[in-house]
Amino acid sequence: MEPFKLAFSFVLGLGFVYLYYKNLWCYAKVEGRRLKLEAKFGRDNPKLERFKRRFSTRRCSRLVRILLLLVFLTPAYLAGGKEGLGTFLAAVIVGNLLLLVWFSLLRRPE
Repeated sequence: MEPFKLAFSFVLGLGFVYLYYKNLWCYAKVEGRRLKLEAKFGRDNPKLERFKRRFSTRRCSRLVRILLLLVFLTPAYLAGGKEGLGTFLAAVIVGNLLLLVWFSLLRRPE
C-alpha cells in the first residue's frame, strides 16, 4: 500500500473527528440556548418560536453526523481499501485520544 493513500485516509479520519465534534458542539449550543429560553419564557412564547425559526438544528442533527461519516469514509475506502478503513479508524481513535488528553490538561487544577 502506498504511504500517500494511508496518510490521506489518516488525514480524513482526523478531519472527520474535527467536524464531528464541531457539529456536536453546534447542536449542544443551540439546544442549550433553546432549553434556557423555554425555562425562562415557557413553551408557547413568541420569543422561543422566533429562536426556533432562526436557529434550526437540522444542520447539526444526528443524521447529518452520520452523513458526515459516510462522506469521509467513502474516499478513505476508495483510496486505500481495507487498509484505508483501518487507517481511518486508527485516526478516529487517535483524534479522540488527543481530545481527551487536551481536555484533561485544560481542566487540571494548578
